[in-house]
Amino acid sequence: MLTVLAAVLALHGTPQQLTIGSTKKSLKGDIDLMYVPAGEFTMGSNHNPNELPIRQVYLDAYWMAKNLVTVAQFREFTKSTGYKYDWKALKPQWGWIDNHPMVLVNWEDCRAYCKWAGGDLPTEAQFEKAARGTDAREFPWGNRFEATRLRTNTTFTAPVGSYPTGVSPFGCLDMAGNVFEWCLDYYSASYEGMPVRNPKGPTTGRGRVLRGGDWGDDNPRSFRTAFRYADMSSTTPSSSANDYKPGSIRSPLYGFRLAVPAE
Repeated sequence: MLTVLAAVLALHGTPQQLTIGSTKKSLKGDIDLMYVPAGEFTMGSNHNPNELPIRQVYLDAYWMAKNLVTVAQFREFTKSTGYKYDWKALKPQWGWIDNHPMVLVNWEDCRAYCKWAGGDLPTEAQFEKAARGTDAREFPWGNRFEATRLRTNTTFTAPVGSYPTGVSPFGCLDMAGNVFEWCLDYYSASYEGMPVRNPKGPTTGRGRVLRGGDWGDDNPRSFRTAFRYADMSSTTPSSSANDYKPGSIRSPLYGFRLAVPAE
């Protein structure tokens, strides 16, 4: 019994042994996960009103996917589970390419995949901490925008992980550029009154949060670690705004990654 326990600990480590740079695989989907230790980080900025107030937020430890979920990984999920997805009708202009980020998925599609893989979508706070670290940096790599570190101002996605110099402090790639990423939270106009310990956003809202910027954008502000976006502003629903379901948009600009609580 002790031998088996020792083998398990050697593979996964104990909570005391886990540090920045520790990795493991997701339960399903063969996703590389990066460890984000428990503790505080600076959330928000004074660039936009919806990024205020700036505050210190505490998060329990968690694992964040190193890369965006790829087309191949999402296809494996649909084949394994029978999840209904119309690959033909929803194909992007550049076609389905296995090692590119999965796009044209709505919030529900992404959550279904994440639950299957053993986690969930990251909260907005989990995304921001994994992207900026604990030094309140403007971009995952530092405080100066550098277009060579991310997928930006182009006409389609890039293979995931194509910009290693854009790596975040916790070892995650593509947290700026390539595709906007769905978060778990409903969108709110500011952080006023929100919890500062493991926040999950408001309980209702008109849109879901997206983070990170996308391949077609050329404005550096969109790629800041504190920048917030909501799906409600990216389209005009065919019915009234009151009938629009937050998170229902499928866009070639939107993708996602997995987050998993630390045990």
